Amino acid sequence: MWKEVLDFDMQVDERATPVKALVAGRVFHRPTGGFVGVANVGMDATWLGSPLAMANLYGFGRLAWNPDLSAEKIVDEWTRLTFGDDPLVDKAIASLQLNSWNVYESYTGPLGAGTLTNITGNHYDPGPESSEENGWGQWHRANHEGIGMDRTMATGTGYIGQYPPAVQKLYESLANCPDNLLLFFHHVSYTYVLHSGKTVIQHIYDSHYEGADRARDFIAQWQTLEGHIDEERYRDILARLQYQATQAIVWRDAICNWIYHLSGIADDQKRVGKPASQSSGEVQPQR
Repeated sequence: MWKEVLDFDMQVDERATPVKALVAGRVFHRPTGGFVGVANVGMDATWLGSPLAMANLYGFGRLAWNPDLSAEKIVDEWTRLTFGDDPLVDKAIASLQLNSWNVYESYTGPLGAGTLTNITGNHYDPGPESSEENGWGQWHRANHEGIGMDRTMATGTGYIGQYPPAVQKLYESLANCPDNLLLFFHHVSYTYVLHSGKTVIQHIYDSHYEGADRARDFIAQWQTLEGHIDEERYRDILARLQYQATQAIVWRDAICNWIYHLSGIADDQKRVGKPASQSSGEVQPQR
């Protein structure tokens, strides 16, 4: 995520202007520059709880020093420093790290539909209705007709107007806006057809099921490393991946059932509305 943000082209004065050049101060000839991140460092021996989570903090630091580094290079460095030089370990952990963000997003908030979590409670479980139960506003604007926050200059909050003209042009128009941020910038009907050819509603269903399946697949990927990593860390991370896979099913079913009852539009694959025991992808903790 850090890498994607720093490489994003703001197109100031219609010239290539990656964010990393802006924060360095070069674009507007400022003598200093920089960026700040917030890390939830705690009392755990691994600082951030999961033994894999430190890769995020390491990546932030490396990009602060050299924003031209690739995500692949950073993950490779961190893995070798943390787990050693076993090629099997390096390959498996790189795959987990580089795919984890997209997998998590796919079963929590695809298409840029943010704040589907329980924001009036623990900020962890799925709770899309909770965004209507606070004084800060509602971010996904879902109703029985459509979903998405209109941040356009023409009909919405005007948020897009903060960007340079070339970037405004990208996000202001439905025709140009990329699918992955559509619902962050636009309110559309559930039957709106994405660039992918799917309707918004079917993408939401498919994304949640595919995301839960991929979260489950992380377990099998990790299990290939048994005997290649010390037992304590192997068991710790395996348990965390099993827990994630279970939570992905919770999220999948909660969001898909919520959007189905809200929209009244059925899933083409006839998966939504089944009891959890009939859904694919159940995960049993290892004993």
